[in-house]
Amino acid sequence: MKLKILSVDFPVEGKGIENYSFYEAPAFSDYDVVIIDPQNISGLWNKIKPERDGSLHTYTSQDGGFGKRLTSSMSRKKDELRSLLKITEGIVVCILRNQGHKLKLYEGYNSWTIDRYSWLPIGFRPISRQGKEIKIINKHHPFNQYLNAFKDSLYFEAVLERYREMLPIATNKVGELIAVEYPIDQGRLIFLPSLNNPDSEKVGGVLIDSLKGSFKWNIPDDKPAWLSTYSLHGEDKIIAEIKEIDDEISKIEKRKEELESEHNRLELLKSLLYEQGKYSLEPAVREAFKILGFNVLEPDEYDEEYDLFSKEEDLIVIGEIEGSEKQVDIAKYRQLLDYVDREETSNASKVKGVLIGNGFIKIKPEERDEQFTEAAIRGCRARKFCRITTYELYKAVQAVLSGTIRKEEIKGQILNCEDEFKLTILESKEVFCDN
Repeated sequence: MKLKILSVDFPVEGKGIENYSFYEAPAFSDYDVVIIDPQNISGLWNKIKPERDGSLHTYTSQDGGFGKRLTSSMSRKKDELRSLLKITEGIVVCILRNQGHKLKLYEGYNSWTIDRYSWLPIGFRPISRQGKEIKIINKHHPFNQYLNAFKDSLYFEAVLERYREMLPIATNKVGELIAVEYPIDQGRLIFLPSLNNPDSEKVGGVLIDSLKGSFKWNIPDDKPAWLSTYSLHGEDKIIAEIKEIDDEISKIEKRKEELESEHNRLELLKSLLYEQGKYSLEPAVREAFKILGFNVLEPDEYDEEYDLFSKEEDLIVIGEIEGSEKQVDIAKYRQLLDYVDREETSNASKVKGVLIGNGFIKIKPEERDEQFTEAAIRGCRARKFCRITTYELYKAVQAVLSGTIRKEEIKGQILNCEDEFKLTILESKEVFCDN
């Protein structure tokens, strides 16, 4: 039996085996078998500077296409894998690793998380657990040969929860799964523990023998074929109820994803109070202006380096955004002035400049002193630019979300502002929504 085998980030030698890295690999669906070690997959985003809580984030509108290429690659590999399992009836062998560092991607209102296993066509959450004690519990499975051949080199760094569809192959000392076969459509997904210092030629030979055995081997069924015609009282009702529960779980999971996306949006907006920088504060400001009714463009939708760019009916809004542990200084005003002058002279457009500052980020917002330097204030007043702190922006968003003040009123106030925007100006005019 000749097998065409693709080995991904798991260097092995043998007849019919081709070795590639994950992101350079040919289509999975071109092969009978894909062997993959997911350990290096997350290396692509491990170099991203962590947030303060240690999490890794990227914003697709600002990362030069990195996030979109990554999700496209994961989606493509997932589709290829589905074809291999469903149409080719192939086998995927995956070394069981922990999930590694996760990457959160933000695109507008939406966000999602990628990890080492995002290429799989099934939901997958291994549990981190380390050890070397391995117990083979299915001695008839073809990969029993593999586990025995390398029993002195095997170790595990993750375990799996038990599911009805899984066929256990091996466990750790306390009975947690570390090697399983998982049927998907007509194919099989097999998880195996890791190896220390593997001999690539020996591993290749044993793997090929185990794989050939797997293609010929069917999961033993001790039940006679005629048993399906017999059912006990209440069994059909239980099966129907299980299906109803499965359907309800799917609905709940979908609703949970929607709520998580909305919560991530609100969490992003709270960045107005304490963040700084291109990848943290600027997306939050753009999102806030969208909520206030501005036609804000994402950075990948225009060529200029403007932090905020909004095309309104009769004018263009350009914003310069700065977060600092001190005051926002004259340099940011000068940058804004340059952008506004450039836009006015090149396009003969009416332009509104807005300087948005988040000064003294280490201090509670309501306890902060003046957040703009005198020079920045004088410059903005001379050119009739609007100054607005991100705390005032936060309060404006809160007013809109709570239905207290109409977004049109706040937007109009910002567009007409020639000094500093304060929400109290609108409140003093008693511009409130009708409740």
